[in-house]
Amino acid sequence: MGKAFTVEDRPAVVLIDEIDKADVDFPNDLLTVLDKPMRFEIRETGEVGDKAIQAKHEPIIIITSNKEKGNLPAPFLRRCIYYYLKFPNTVQELQKIVAIRYKINKELGTAPASSLVEKAVQRFLKLREDKGLFKLPGTSELLDWLHALQSFDNQPLPDSQLTEENSIPYPELLFKLRQDFQKYAS
Repeated sequence: MGKAFTVEDRPAVVLIDEIDKADVDFPNDLLTVLDKPMRFEIRETGEVGDKAIQAKHEPIIIITSNKEKGNLPAPFLRRCIYYYLKFPNTVQELQKIVAIRYKINKELGTAPASSLVEKAVQRFLKLREDKGLFKLPGTSELLDWLHALQSFDNQPLPDSQLTEENSIPYPELLFKLRQDFQKYAS
C-alpha cells in the first residue's frame, strides 16, 4: 500500500484479492488507511509524524471476495461499490476464456484443438453440477487442467477420453480438496 501511495505521476491500482480470507480486522484497518488524508505510519521503519506515508494520488482500490469466510463488516461494505461477476456456465463462455488465455500467454504454446476444449469444458460443467462436491472447481482449475490435457504427455489427450464413462484424467488439477479428489480419482 505504501508503494501505491507514493507513485508520483498517476494513481496506482491496488488489487486486494479475496479480502474475506484476510484477518477479521483487516477490512476495518484498511478503512483507517484509506480515510482522508490517506496516510499511515510505520513505527518500525521510522515513517511516523512528518515522515508518514502520504498518498500523492488516491489509489484505485479493487477488492475481490467470494464470501467463502462469511460477510465483511457493515461499515466497510457501505463504502464499497459492488460488481457481481456471474460464473461463466456455458460452453461458449468458457471457450472464449480459454481462447483469450492462449492468445495472451504465448508461453503456453499452441492452444488445444477446439474439439478437446469443447469436450473438456462439457465435462467440467458436468462436474460443477455435482452437488456432492465440497468445493467446485473454478476457471483457474479448468485452465490448468486443459493445459495438462494439451501438453502433459507431449501430445494432446484424445477428446474421446473425456466422456463420462471414463475416469477424469489429472483430477488433482480440478479438485482442491481431498474428499472431492478421492471421489473422482480411480
